[in-house]
Amino acid sequence: MLSTKQDDQSIDIRIECRHTNASILMTDIENLASCNSTINLLELSVKDSNLTHLYNLPSGLYNVQKMFLDNTGIDLETIRESQELLKSLRVLRISNENFTEIQRNLFNGMEELKELSLNKLGMAYINIEAFVSLQDSLTLLELRSNKIRTVPTAVQSLSHLECLDLSGNDIKSVTDGNTGIFSSGLRRLKRLGINTMNCSCEFGKSKFATWLRTHGIKGVQCAMPERFLDKDVSNTAIEEFCEPWPNSNPKVIMFDISGTVARESFVEKILQPYFKIAYQVYMDNAWNKQEWQDCLRQLSIVAERDMKAPKIELTKEKSDIIKEATKYIEYCLENNHEPKAFVMFRFLVWFDGYERNKIKTPVYSDVAVTMKRWKMDQNIRLYVLSNGWKEASKKFMSDTSHGDLNAIIDGHFDNSLGSLENVETYIKVANLIQEKPGGDQILFLTKSPQEGKAAQNAGFNVILVLTRTHAVDEAMEICQDIPIARSFTDIEFI
Repeated sequence: MLSTKQDDQSIDIRIECRHTNASILMTDIENLASCNSTINLLELSVKDSNLTHLYNLPSGLYNVQKMFLDNTGIDLETIRESQELLKSLRVLRISNENFTEIQRNLFNGMEELKELSLNKLGMAYINIEAFVSLQDSLTLLELRSNKIRTVPTAVQSLSHLECLDLSGNDIKSVTDGNTGIFSSGLRRLKRLGINTMNCSCEFGKSKFATWLRTHGIKGVQCAMPERFLDKDVSNTAIEEFCEPWPNSNPKVIMFDISGTVARESFVEKILQPYFKIAYQVYMDNAWNKQEWQDCLRQLSIVAERDMKAPKIELTKEKSDIIKEATKYIEYCLENNHEPKAFVMFRFLVWFDGYERNKIKTPVYSDVAVTMKRWKMDQNIRLYVLSNGWKEASKKFMSDTSHGDLNAIIDGHFDNSLGSLENVETYIKVANLIQEKPGGDQILFLTKSPQEGKAAQNAGFNVILVLTRTHAVDEAMEICQDIPIARSFTDIEFI
């Protein structure tokens, strides 16, 4: 499509192309430019075309002021190599291409550029110097629907920027450090588009949210929790973000331990290292205990069945048996081999460590305080529902960094009832505690989106308790209809 505007001196034209290719586009524009020196090509729009073999932009574009490229297959290097032609460019909009990153110096020579849109490109990385040449000209920057996880540091140099649109990306929060990008660099900013924020109470108190409210910057919207969906942060007071959750008081709260009540790494960083240094001592000290002798017999049986494993001859002397049992345990550790007898032995060593005050479960401080408040002040029954063995859960909660929490826990359940990713398991649990799923009777707190979906489908209320940003990102891809809390203190009931 060709449109024209003529005055006494020249003819201004606008070209819109669809379903063209590099060769045709190059030929048409060069022919147009050569036939009449008074023709000014001011605007070019190319859509749904194949420019994969376009290595340089046509020289006839030297006066172009607006260029729109949508689903063309063009290479960013083609634009970089044609910078001399684009000195008059005012508006550049590129969308539906495949650019995973924006490198430095891409826009050199485009000092007149005022509006830049790079939308739906699959872009995850922007070089810190990508926009340096645009710092005195650019007023609008759109980076919508890409794969950006944090506010790009590259935008800090854009001192004339009035509108920055980052909506549709993977940005769930803005750190205090990144807030400095706005407060110190983007002083003319009037609108900031981010529609993926996790608007927790903690977020409401953050420097970023405070900056938005103080400067009246519109456009930052909440994606979760659901009660704040699409709410503009600049119009929302801290108190509203920190209001109680819109649930009535549940009768029952269930939760797992690892990653929800205690650090997920406590198994890897505390329990496993302890086992490696303590199991030989346990073998000797607990020799006369029935549970160790029973376990030893089971270890001997499974070792005998494994052709490659060291054997344990129970007819030998105590010292020799311990040596052979040690070799078998070393074999299991080295080969990541965990038969049931080995797992049981590991629990025995851990339990002994708890009994001798060598191990404490590192429970989050907010968890201990909140659990006690739920139990003592609100008369809510508390249960552990764990993927691990329930006897282990009992032991883990008996000696924590905040004392014996079993004193306020009404019971423990484990996956002997079924997988925690199956709906039927939660129905069984509800029957065992004599509560009907549905309404606000039972609340399940978990770090697992898959478990959360199963519990939700069984009629439980569910909140994902996720302390790490990457976990929030992953959860959002699986279940956007389950509210997320960053800590137990975020959870309140009316």
